Amino acid sequence: MENLYSVESYTIDSRLTVGLIQKIGNVCILTLDSNELYNGRNYGDVLFNIPEKFRPRFRTPVSVGIIGSTSGGAAHIETNGNVVWRGAGTSLALYINAVYLAN
Repeated sequence: MENLYSVESYTIDSRLTVGLIQKIGNVCILTLDSNELYNGRNYGDVLFNIPEKFRPRFRTPVSVGIIGSTSGGAAHIETNGNVVWRGAGTSLALYINAVYLAN
């Protein structure tokens, strides 16, 4: 239980509408609203990199909402910290809400 009192946070990029990772014990919560920062990204592009102490223990696939779109996308949070886009070309804001186990 003591581990749950340890709360850390990391701001991904100040240009995002929201880009925050909160770490509570070994559980990370990633919240992202990309605004238009990631427009023009294609399948396999790295969106951003997560610092070592916030990286997942295992590769973590996450669903991604896309503003104004009836289809969504996906991303993989890799163990090396890369968040990799796994959808069609981007032209609108991306929304990610993910919970994962960190190292």
